[in-house]
Amino acid sequence: AALGHILNAHHPQSTTKLESQTPNWLITGSTGNASGCMAQLLGWHGPTTTLSQGSVSSSVAIGYAYQHLRSGKLDGVLCGGYEAPLFPEVLRIFRRARLLAIPEDGAPPALECRPFHYRRRGFLLGEGAVYFFLEPYQQAKARGVPILAEVIGFAASSDAYHFTSPEPQGKWLARCIQDCLRDARILPKHVDYVNAHGTGTQRNDIAEAQAIQQIFGPPENQPWIGSTKAITGHLLGACGAMEMAIAILALKYNFVPVSLHSIPSDPACELNLVDKTRRNGHLQTILTLNSSFGGRNAALLLRRCSE
Repeated sequence: AALGHILNAHHPQSTTKLESQTPNWLITGSTGNASGCMAQLLGWHGPTTTLSQGSVSSSVAIGYAYQHLRSGKLDGVLCGGYEAPLFPEVLRIFRRARLLAIPEDGAPPALECRPFHYRRRGFLLGEGAVYFFLEPYQQAKARGVPILAEVIGFAASSDAYHFTSPEPQGKWLARCIQDCLRDARILPKHVDYVNAHGTGTQRNDIAEAQAIQQIFGPPENQPWIGSTKAITGHLLGACGAMEMAIAILALKYNFVPVSLHSIPSDPACELNLVDKTRRNGHLQTILTLNSSFGGRNAALLLRRCSE
């Protein structure tokens, strides 16, 4: 209810006249207050942080939670993200930026997000909220709770290149992947599947494909690669958490999610994409990637939990 109140405060149609707003609007309308509301609801007294870093927000939140737990500073963290952008004003801005998969000529909309496809034209927005409870392995084991997966690596980087466009060669996303693998102390050959950011936009897909190639080599040496945004839509700040949930389910069911609408791919995106004929396989380790406006990159590594 508290989060719903915050979202309503941000609803463009909910702010009619200033005279109708109560003083509480100053507090509930603050982006940074989301984590504070959750702590109040749960009665938790640890540090509360709300990140606003575009499409990497929830990935970085999960990564920070992992780092705090590993350092021994905390013994449990609720982390994730939410986003509710489906308002006409927001859609209008993204469409003017030519980022949405909507025909420009007014033709009947055959709306498709086509990550890495040679005729990709952008993404579709989605809404959702995904949260995880992270805790040390021994503590979870002692409590007897089902352990869904293990976070084993995290890294973040900045292109420092352009406010909206990624660095064309994917250099700093590749560095982010490399740092994440180093953090987890594993080699690229041990990654079984990469859930790519894969927005279906012209520049992002090419830059991300080049970053993946720099780490894993040509398609024949790569793990399975795919984007699930054609299925879920782009959840912006919540996409990292959503894609981590998908990765956990993939580990649980040994199911490689299909990269919908990605075939035939752009020749500039030489990737081992998951088509409908290769959906089952034994998965042990999954890498998730996200990038955002401002040149931010984030990578998380998950592993099937075992003794």
